[in-house]
Amino acid sequence: MTGAQTNGRATAELLEKAYAAPETFAERVLPQIRQNMTESVPVLLQAFDGSNAIAKSLVADLFKGPLRESAPAALIGELDEKRPDRFVWAALILAELRHQLAVEPLIQALSSKHIPVSIAAIKALMTFGTPAAHKALTDLLLKCPDEVKLAAAEKVLAPVADLLSPELLKEYGRLGIDRQGWVLKFFAEAGTVQAFPHFVAALEKDPLGLGLYGVKGLGRVGTKEAVDVLERHLSHPEWFLRKRIVEALGQAKAPNAVPPLVRSLIDPSVQVRSGTIEALSKVGHLDIPYMIGQLNTGNRDLKVNLIRVMGQIHDRRLLEPMVKTLSDRSMLVFSLDAIGDLGFAEAAPAIEPFLRDGEWFNRLNAIEALGKLPLPNLYRLAETLIEDGNDMVRNSAKRIMAKTANG
Repeated sequence: MTGAQTNGRATAELLEKAYAAPETFAERVLPQIRQNMTESVPVLLQAFDGSNAIAKSLVADLFKGPLRESAPAALIGELDEKRPDRFVWAALILAELRHQLAVEPLIQALSSKHIPVSIAAIKALMTFGTPAAHKALTDLLLKCPDEVKLAAAEKVLAPVADLLSPELLKEYGRLGIDRQGWVLKFFAEAGTVQAFPHFVAALEKDPLGLGLYGVKGLGRVGTKEAVDVLERHLSHPEWFLRKRIVEALGQAKAPNAVPPLVRSLIDPSVQVRSGTIEALSKVGHLDIPYMIGQLNTGNRDLKVNLIRVMGQIHDRRLLEPMVKTLSDRSMLVFSLDAIGDLGFAEAAPAIEPFLRDGEWFNRLNAIEALGKLPLPNLYRLAETLIEDGNDMVRNSAKRIMAKTANG
């Protein structure tokens, strides 16, 4: 066995032992590695071929830290798609070290048939952020023929959409309809404000095709103007589009999203109504006074769905108007549940009388609602129902007592 082989074997044995103690790894292995750098580097690189995630991370930290001066020479040759695992780690480390000579091989790797290699190259080029890197990433979105790779790339590139969008917008009008769809999807996922006119145009011209990306993009943009565009299409006869629109409105940042969503609570489609409840639970806080006004004046169906929404918003301004709905027994099951979800202890005095209600399901809903509130006397309240005539009420009371006692 040659001296180089002996040194390499000694390094390998040392590494295997040192991996078991990550906190002292560097100080244990660095003296041996620095003494025999030429023989040690190939052994270090072998860590990237294995399945030991801790070992890979520890070796990467060496290259990014104490061995950073030696890292470029050791890793640049590993940007080879024939060894995907090594490529991924080499790309990560060289990007963090901003080693400019890595940019060109990373650009070439974008065309790799190995998607993990391409994605690693994309992430590394994003880190470099040079004009050449941005151009290569833009060209990938404009020309990549592999739809699986393109879909993965768009997710990874979303954080730099604003940097890539000027060139993409410049080319958009010259693209075929399929590629326009991919680019518009990218803009939509990223909420690219500069693409606003294209979102609007797609929704106007092709509401059930590219317009679906327009809907998502307008929701992500979320401005008053975007909400106004979405609202105009809430009367579309296709429920699927209306559902997408209410979902988009649920991402808005403007108070004018609340009124159209409230109106959609009584949409003919159950799917739209369900989507609206979820959307309003996210943005209803933007216009609480409007929602309270509608709770006071709307029809029963609207009130029921508003109550369900309000319980999920957790805004103290909703407490009094929601407590008032307890006077309408036709909505009692919804009101009790939602007031419990609202979560304010001040609601307890209004709920407690229903523990003695003549209908067992009202007693059940009342104790369940109280069980959601931070009450010091919850155990005592539940105890009043342990001999209730209904087994479901008794079981609920016992469960709450047990939870309170153990809590």
